[in-house]
Amino acid sequence: MTSWDDWADMCYRYKKRWITYLTRLYGASFIREYGFPARVMCRTPEQLYNQIGYHCRVRNLDAFISVNAYRAEKMDVARRDGVSPDYNTCIYTRLFLDFDGNTDKGLTLENAHNDALIVMDTLRSENAKMELRFSGSKGFAVELLFPCDVGIERIKQLIARAQRPSLDRVTNHAQIYRIPYTLHPKTLLQCIPISVFWSLDRILDEARRYKPPPVLMPGRCQNADKNQ
Repeated sequence: MTSWDDWADMCYRYKKRWITYLTRLYGASFIREYGFPARVMCRTPEQLYNQIGYHCRVRNLDAFISVNAYRAEKMDVARRDGVSPDYNTCIYTRLFLDFDGNTDKGLTLENAHNDALIVMDTLRSENAKMELRFSGSKGFAVELLFPCDVGIERIKQLIARAQRPSLDRVTNHAQIYRIPYTLHPKTLLQCIPISVFWSLDRILDEARRYKPPPVLMPGRCQNADKNQ
């Protein structure tokens, strides 16, 4: 089998674990946008898993989701029906910072890794859980999970404190990011949470070992998004 087939088989075999993980990550009930550039609305972890299955396992596409959820219950399922989120209802419980080793800007994967570690240290005093991830390609990300809605102004303040050469554009309410444990379609490496103590070689090696999402997520705030 190809690497993609290996990952797709893992995704299919561990369906229950995927749904458990997505529930703990985003909450049992949420309204988020899935996909890029065309987006559809997802309301439950089961719907999200099905989107991952269709777009990744069947069509070999990226698996992106909106960073934050929306309160608007009037949403229909698809944007193609003329329905788009009311971005004024965005619930700001997450900040996602993407650090890109963009060679066009003279940056490397090591630059992005170092910047992510520096920002984690800078924001460590915040009342938030933090997770460091490898994107599966040329960058790293830091996600902050807050215990409640902190509002857009607080998000903007934190973004200002997180400025580094490799920090990619942050868009606030409409921002999307790659779902953890999904596969990057170009590199065939997995997007994974990583330890701050891992070397770059260890990170790349771990990204090649297609793992299902964990049953438990130590250090994460499990109830922060229960109403999303």
